[in-house]
Amino acid sequence: MNKQSIHKFYTPYAVIFLLLSSIPIPAQTGKLQGFKTNHYYNEQVVTFQYNDEIRVHINAPSADSFKVNLPVGLALFALPNGNTIEQTVGKTLKE
Repeated sequence: MNKQSIHKFYTPYAVIFLLLSSIPIPAQTGKLQGFKTNHYYNEQVVTFQYNDEIRVHINAPSADSFKVNLPVGLALFALPNGNTIEQTVGKTLKE
């Protein structure tokens, strides 16, 4: 892997990390600014377009169960070509 391909591979992850680490969490509540509540499990979600080829979906615990005084674990998943975020979160796609 050359330097350019390494940079291209890791840059989106660095941007995602910086975005996540800069999300303000109001004191005493787990409600994340800019997130919407998913009606299935009351999870907090946000999706945005990083560039033409990369879409980012962030899924966080519900505001009630998000413990702001505890450390937060972060898991990054990259989907294989041909799979979508919607398929991964369990939606059935119409043909």
